[in-house]
Amino acid sequence: MSEVYNSIYFVTGGGTGGHIYPAMAVADTLTESGAKVFYVGNKRNMEFELASKKGYKFLHVSVSGMPRKLNPKFFVWGVKLVKAILRSVRYINTNRTLFLQPVVMFQHL
Repeated sequence: MSEVYNSIYFVTGGGTGGHIYPAMAVADTLTESGAKVFYVGNKRNMEFELASKKGYKFLHVSVSGMPRKLNPKFFVWGVKLVKAILRSVRYINTNRTLFLQPVVMFQHL
């Protein structure tokens, strides 16, 4: 895993342990291989506490699960999602180096 050494990764997974613990396992493996890992998530959720305990630099984005019905909450969620994406792009640009290799983990909604 020589390409991992000295690389920067952004790992995310939140809301429940079923998303957080696999993301933490990926982050742990990357860290053990010499990579710098940033954990991206919501500071009001469980991932903040777990990532902080493990010593990962935590980057906050205000995100939540997608509402199941088309109502005003759905549109508010859409605006928050766009803001979270823009903030994530800013995090990547701020921490960009020659070795940037973002890891994206999608959750099934």
